[in-house]
Amino acid sequence: MEALVILLIEFLLDPIILLFILLFNVLVCIIELIIELIFTPFLMKDNKTTSPAMTKNANKNPSNPEPPQKRINSSKMTNSVFFAKTVYALKWLRNLSLSLIILIISALFIINFALFEPTVKWILTRVEQKTGIELNAEQIKGNIFTGKISFHQFHVTRESPIKTSFKLDIADLSLDIDWLSLIFRPITIQTLFINQVTGNITQPDPQVNTNDHTEQADSESQIKTKRPFVINNLNVNKINITFTNNGNTPIPVSFDKIYTPKFRSDYAIFDLFFRSNITGSIDGHPILISTSEMDSGRITHWHIPDFPVAILANFVNKPPINWLKGGIINVEVKDKWQLNDQEANIEMDWHLQSQGLILEPPPDIPFIKRQLAFAITHYINSKNGDIDLRLRTVLNENQFKNAFSLDASGLWDALTQTITNSIINKIHLKGEFNNNVTGSKHF
Repeated sequence: MEALVILLIEFLLDPIILLFILLFNVLVCIIELIIELIFTPFLMKDNKTTSPAMTKNANKNPSNPEPPQKRINSSKMTNSVFFAKTVYALKWLRNLSLSLIILIISALFIINFALFEPTVKWILTRVEQKTGIELNAEQIKGNIFTGKISFHQFHVTRESPIKTSFKLDIADLSLDIDWLSLIFRPITIQTLFINQVTGNITQPDPQVNTNDHTEQADSESQIKTKRPFVINNLNVNKINITFTNNGNTPIPVSFDKIYTPKFRSDYAIFDLFFRSNITGSIDGHPILISTSEMDSGRITHWHIPDFPVAILANFVNKPPINWLKGGIINVEVKDKWQLNDQEANIEMDWHLQSQGLILEPPPDIPFIKRQLAFAITHYINSKNGDIDLRLRTVLNENQFKNAFSLDASGLWDALTQTITNSIINKIHLKGEFNNNVTGSKHF
């Protein structure tokens, strides 16, 4: 998305310059008119101040080195010269701005109707230099004056050992941008349509990153675009990609439809999971997110049936979820949020049902986590891996600001903590667990 914003700014820079020149030309005309209104009455008044009496007095005193009539003419001449120079300068500026307008309009017409595709490809090269993301398209169409651009067979690639790498092929991508919004904030894209996406996305294993790369890798936990943007209508069809996370086995991910009525760059994760309608699958297992409107907010329903927990553990690197090795889980989430002082508080009701759950904590975990693992494993084994949990978490929209993932937003932290507390309460070991923790502090 950052590359898309840079592309738009580069491509629509000329219309912005044209707008400023037009405004400058109007301003020059206004200033010229004001000066004429101010100085013309004074010049007319000077013409009228030469009276017969003044002329007669001047004739009676021939020894006067500078008669009144001469002083008046000198003053009038000074005003006239100043007025003439000012008007000349303003006319010169106006003519210059008009020449620039004609030049830019001519260039825009030539680019729009004759050189549109090569110009955009040149801009794509500049975007690659700025972002490190390779962009190219086999066919490009559009219109500068309407703000509509379309790409056919659009290819996006980035290879990095410390950042998320991807290679995506997009059959069709089209957008309609309000280019005047490039002057103001945020940039507004009226519609963005993406159709048929294939490729792969790879997130690096944090354990293979060196210390020098840690800070750069951690910076990916947040999305910070140089210019915020809003997409008023995001429509994506047919995504088929493979996703590799932390060096684990690649997982096929497919989405038939993603529709978001409002997608903001600084709240991308929030708008995607709490404003959208999504149908798709992960490794062939269906996922459904549906959203309906309510007063000043929305109601969202997540439905994930019969999902293998081993795949879930690949996505959520938080204990006890990443200790899960076998079994399936049914996930139902109903949440609602309403704007409160321009912020949304999200109340999420979780219903988790598992079958044949297998938990395998790593042997080298710290002592306190070992006590936690013992309590949770004991409870799961007593239920033969079949558990039923109903939980509630409350999040704030600000937690999702600039977040790159659900993990970065704090959702998984809140969920795992709630799951842990719920299990401990169910097996009535909360007091014993706290005693173990207290004892370990004195050890």
